[in-house]
Amino acid sequence: MDTCLRKAHFFAQVGAETSGINTSWIVETDVNPYSPANVRNPDLFGERGVKLDRRGQIEAFCAQRPQIKLLSFLYAHENGKGNGNGNEASGDGYKFRGRGLKQLTGRENYRKASLKLKEIFPDDYIDLEANPDKVKEVKYAVLSA
Repeated sequence: MDTCLRKAHFFAQVGAETSGINTSWIVETDVNPYSPANVRNPDLFGERGVKLDRRGQIEAFCAQRPQIKLLSFLYAHENGKGNGNGNEASGDGYKFRGRGLKQLTGRENYRKASLKLKEIFPDDYIDLEANPDKVKEVKYAVLSA
């Protein structure tokens, strides 16, 4: 981030991803779970919300704490937003849910972030695919962004 414009864009993106640079939003749904209205919002989940609504499972999945079934469904490969995740039953959608300042989401994105960390910050390298909860920590929340 070598210009004021790049810094502004970075922090604007962080603000959008974390509901106003809100530290309680470092991990998707841990503090602010999704409601049925969120899931039905086409701007958030598009056809995935419609599909879950047709299955009649939005309320039950949103009521669960943590929202394992919901995120496993929303980020499953077969629902078009896998990002390298497996199917709904794999649980990858929850395991590789949004974390960090820019809400790193999806198995493939965790893998790619790990490779980039290894390249740029070799002394701070950790396999984020094998340790996705590390992105909850401030150091890796920032480095992954």
